[in-house]
Amino acid sequence: MTFQGEMDEGEEWVEDEDVSDNLRAKLLSLKVCRNRGLAHSASEKALEIATPVLKMLATLLEHNGSLVPNVQEE
Repeated sequence: MTFQGEMDEGEEWVEDEDVSDNLRAKLLSLKVCRNRGLAHSASEKALEIATPVLKMLATLLEHNGSLVPNVQEE
């Protein structure tokens, strides 16, 4: 994956061509959600738009990349 910034020692990254279609779709979906929030950041509805996205991102972090607990991915 393309990474901009400083990489931690021991951090593992994969090349773009080694990323599964499923993971690529998930990453693009997250970017769409993030960009939607950024596009509305100056709007009066910014908090209303960003809240569900932030909750989803917190859930993904909590469940190791899944929206529900204890799901085995391919």
